[in-house]
Amino acid sequence: MTKSHGIQIEIDNNDGKFFVEIKATGKLTHHDYQMIKPEIDTALEGVDKPVVDVYFDGTACDGWDLHAAWDDLKLGLKHGKSFRKVALYGKNSALKSVIGLCPVKYVILMMPSML
Repeated sequence: MTKSHGIQIEIDNNDGKFFVEIKATGKLTHHDYQMIKPEIDTALEGVDKPVVDVYFDGTACDGWDLHAAWDDLKLGLKHGKSFRKVALYGKNSALKSVIGLCPVKYVILMMPSML
């Protein structure tokens, strides 16, 4: 039985200050990143010094496959200097491992048990 997976993204731009909301479901794949990468690239393209705040809802996320983890790392390396704050919300221990790889100074991990 195949579990469903996917990723939704919403990007708001207010004069070069971006708020990116991402909701992940199931185990993320390379295909999921192929869907969101062009949206992020297009939104930030042509903006001199974008400032990006990210909210990642991982409450329904079961982690990443290896190719998706590689895609995530490449995305972070490409746009990481633009990220100002990242909030990760979820129950999965995989989110904890993301914090160490995140090139952002201000990363917050929130778990449902903390609320």
